[in-house]
Amino acid sequence: MPGPAAGAIDAGTGAGHHRQGGAGMSNVISLFASTGKTRVQANPTRPNDTYPVRVLEMGAPTTFEDGRTGKWIWLGNWKHTAQVIQYDPWEKEGYQGDALVPQACYAVGFALSSDPLQPSKPLVLRQAMPIDADTQGAHLIPRNWAINPADLIRLVQVIDSITHPGLNAFANAVLADPAVAYPYVRIGASQIYHHNVPGGLLSHSLDVVDMALGLRVHRNPTERDLLVIGGLFHDLAKVRVYSSEGHYTDTGRTAHHDTLTPELVAPNLWMLDDNLADMVRHLLYRGNKQQQYPNSLLREALIHADALSAAKDGERQAFADRPHWHHQAKDPQDRRWMRWVSDQSV
Repeated sequence: MPGPAAGAIDAGTGAGHHRQGGAGMSNVISLFASTGKTRVQANPTRPNDTYPVRVLEMGAPTTFEDGRTGKWIWLGNWKHTAQVIQYDPWEKEGYQGDALVPQACYAVGFALSSDPLQPSKPLVLRQAMPIDADTQGAHLIPRNWAINPADLIRLVQVIDSITHPGLNAFANAVLADPAVAYPYVRIGASQIYHHNVPGGLLSHSLDVVDMALGLRVHRNPTERDLLVIGGLFHDLAKVRVYSSEGHYTDTGRTAHHDTLTPELVAPNLWMLDDNLADMVRHLLYRGNKQQQYPNSLLREALIHADALSAAKDGERQAFADRPHWHHQAKDPQDRRWMRWVSDQSV
């Protein structure tokens, strides 16, 4: 993926091409604007009006309705996906997976669309500023990757709440790798135990964050952020252990996920000072069950939050198909659960 760019990439405006926009930026629109209400926002005035996107797919060269040549490209982030035109010539060829900040304008020479859910004319990519994906990892996860888009929105919000600059950068860098982010928002947390449905890993991870913070053992903002990191990534290596169909991968048949998580986060630990890096290792490494290393309140909170999240989902499975007045049931693993039932509900 490209690193930070010195300048924007502009669409060509060769002889015979329809030039968009006139003077200034009057017809340029900002893709994926922060309003959350529409796909585009006219005349952006602040840099943060535009979110970065990832190139999801690049179509084959084609000739468009207006006679110009180019290709369709598909862009996406945590809020939206969109299909836009990239006209020839283009100063620098892009690639699937690239991260960029786009600007676009409406095409001319096209018939009006009759679809009320689409812009009246196609969008044309006018500028694309390449960015370092590591700095915006969570924001670059496309909405259509997630099994539960609401959980993806929550994930971005949770990471944005991390106030420590190093830990925030670390979390985004971990999720900047599509090989990690894609399965993270799609696979289950287990095969037959808790959260064993597509999207269950992300749901469970967010649940652990909420429960760990709810225990209120953190004494300062940095400890709070460490709990967030621990909750989000305590099962991260399950992206290597389980396939999208919920089966064990070759790696999963070779090693336990607890021993693999440090391997996944290690390339990004350089972003943290030595003390913070050691705390992250301490919270995420659970492969050695012997008590030869120190414990901590944060680690204990995460262990209990993990167990509580699993128990909550186990109870949910047990009573999922039972009438509301039943107070005992078994989950799919044949464990018996009971709950309090009001006399008035019988």
